[in-house]
Amino acid sequence: MDGSIDHIDNYFNNALSPEERAAFEQRCLENEQFAEEVAWYIASRQQVQQELNNQRKERWQRLETESRQEQGVAKVVSIKKWLGWAVATACIVAITFMLWTSPENNLRKDAGRYIADNLQTISVSMGKEGDSLQQAINLYNSKEYKKAITIFNWLIKKNPAEVYAIQYRGLSYLMMKNYDAAIADFDALSNHSELTVNPGYFYKAVTLLQRNQPNDAVSARKLLQYIVDEKKEGWKEGEKWLKE
Repeated sequence: MDGSIDHIDNYFNNALSPEERAAFEQRCLENEQFAEEVAWYIASRQQVQQELNNQRKERWQRLETESRQEQGVAKVVSIKKWLGWAVATACIVAITFMLWTSPENNLRKDAGRYIADNLQTISVSMGKEGDSLQQAINLYNSKEYKKAITIFNWLIKKNPAEVYAIQYRGLSYLMMKNYDAAIADFDALSNHSELTVNPGYFYKAVTLLQRNQPNDAVSARKLLQYIVDEKKEGWKEGEKWLKE
């Protein structure tokens, strides 16, 4: 549970300051592991809620046999407790909905699906079977990303303007979850304005969503909006993602 159970408990018990509560909610949106911990906490708390509901039913049955006055007092107390739990349950439902249907979380899911559907293989053939770039592409398609990167590095050293080597090396880093290196390559790719089709900006947005550090989702959203506005490569996907 990453040592955060006390912190989560303090949030739902209103023991955090307004600044701490805001930071908690932001962390839920930006950190998938922490969001899963909160979801586990919510599920556990709901189980406790069910147990308490069963206890309340038994208590109501016992109260029916007591005197009217005592029964009336007990009902007032029980109703107050029930209302407190009802409010807490409503908050839990709201937080759960926020975590799993937030725009940022949806964008991350879209990016993950895009990688799974479109970036597992490189289909473009740039030369003959013995060509170095083609060899690196074949290694990429075989998921031998480290070996592919070795060849891409050699090609880029030989010709720093080798845009396809830069692009595919960035994709290799992305598949290896070396997000910082991938972003550096996609930034370099984006600067090659001579390309008619340049996916650098879009690949960077996808990588930011996968890296999922603080503010990455915000930066990715702004970048996707730029891609859509300027009709850059990937704008159709970006437009669809931003509307969801």
